[in-house]
Amino acid sequence: MEPEAKFIPGEQTLWTMRQSSFVLIRDMLAPLLGLGLIALLLGLVGFTNVWVFAGVIVLIILIDAAIFISWQMTVYRLTTKRIESRSGVFSVSREEIYLEDVQSVDTKKNFLGIIFNFGDVIVEAAGHNTVSLNKISNMKTVADQIADLSLQHPRHQKPPVV
Repeated sequence: MEPEAKFIPGEQTLWTMRQSSFVLIRDMLAPLLGLGLIALLLGLVGFTNVWVFAGVIVLIILIDAAIFISWQMTVYRLTTKRIESRSGVFSVSREEIYLEDVQSVDTKKNFLGIIFNFGDVIVEAAGHNTVSLNKISNMKTVADQIADLSLQHPRHQKPPVV
């Protein structure tokens, strides 16, 4: 189900990843809890139409299926030449930055990210080009790896002092 990767000659994939599994579970639990609470409240007030409860269950399944497919189709890839972000089901959005063009690599965490070890990695290049790796696990390690690879490129090497 992963979108097909296109390679540049001599390019190798170092890793491919998705958003943190915690984010998937959190996002899938929200409709389950919300609609489940509504069904429970309807039952408590005496509304017991079985078709309404069946409809709530079908709605939960459809919403969770859409959330899972969206999560499955969001893919981040680091190669020996670039960092890439692809997402979307019907309209695929693709962002990429060549490692030689990387100017900064930043990280961002929220409260849940601190607890469950996930966050965002923002990679910026010349010309205001940005790739965001949102809600990924071990974001500090990922950011360090991207920064190290970009610094290894000849464009970032300082000329020898004579």
